[in-house]
This record gives sequence, structure tokens and C-alpha cells, in this order.
Amino acid sequence: GNQTFHNYLLEARDRTLQAFEHQDYPLEELVEKLDVARDASRNPLFDTMFVLQNTESQEAKLETLSFSPYVQEHSISKFDLTLSMSDEDGEIQGSFEYCTKLFGADAIERLTRDLIAILSQVGINPDLL
Repeated sequence: GNQTFHNYLLEARDRTLQAFEHQDYPLEELVEKLDVARDASRNPLFDTMFVLQNTESQEAKLETLSFSPYVQEHSISKFDLTLSMSDEDGEIQGSFEYCTKLFGADAIERLTRDLIAILSQVGINPDLL
């Protein structure tokens, strides 16, 4: 409620770093211990995802082999909503993948505009409440 965006971001960073300590914990074991109701058509713990790809995606060459990034097109969204962001040549690029049964293109366009407006404002003043 009364926390600045900057402080919220620091808190989120700390929680994320703490969560990395448990990243190898088996998902199925966690779901079992939490005794979550299972539905084969849904993820048992979360429906939205944020992905920050901060590694370079460029060609790599070995002696006689060369590797280049492969852009895979998805026809089915794995989650209700996924926001993927990456650093491309010094610019942040983002894309949404979403379930079309839940969201229309107009809703995603509004969400994109709102997110850009929020990021623009906190970029100017990270101490906003």
C-alpha cells in the first residue's frame, strides 16, 4: 500500500533470489505436499508467467558446426497469460502469449498500453507510491 515502486522492486528481487535456492525442488512433490486439487487442463500452481530472457541469442560456431536461434511459433498457450521480455541490442522487447478463450486481442492491446504507461512513469520516478 504505502511502498514505493523502487522498494517493491527491491523486495521482489530479494524474494526471487531466495526462491532460486529451491529451484531444484520437484514440482510434482510440491503439488503433492500442498494437496492441490488437480485438473488435467490447468497448471496446478499458477496460470500466468513472466519470462525475462537475459542471455544473448546469437549464432554460435564450433569447428564444423554452426548454431543459430530457432524461433518457435506456438499455436497453443501453455498458460492463461505469459509475458516474455528480452534484451535485444540494448532495447527491451516484449511479447504476450495468451489463451484466446480467456482474452481477446483488444484486451491484450489494452494491457500492453497500460504496462508501457506504468513502466514509463516508474522509469521517470521510481519512488512513486
